Amino acid sequence: MFVVKDLERLKEYGFTETGSKNSRGRKVYWKEVGVSTIGCATAYLTLLVNTEGTRENEIIACCEPEFSDTDDGVQTVMWAFDELSEMLHDDVIVWSKLPRP
Repeated sequence: MFVVKDLERLKEYGFTETGSKNSRGRKVYWKEVGVSTIGCATAYLTLLVNTEGTRENEIIACCEPEFSDTDDGVQTVMWAFDELSEMLHDDVIVWSKLPRP
């Protein structure tokens, strides 16, 4: 689990505010990592900060399926963890050793 230490610096890494807040009043941030399409099924891979049910400023990876009417072929989502490593090195995020709730 990764926790954001500096929310303002998330913008440097392509995160944007969603314009909404979670039930605890915390701003929600997101970044689209990629899209995968197979037949009429599409999945979006995103990174989210401050979603419901998470600790404050926790980053989670989310893969959301969706069905569409078009067949755009197959696009594999490939994402290296280099960006998370860079964010760790830049002291934007930290590795949390706290147990999951």
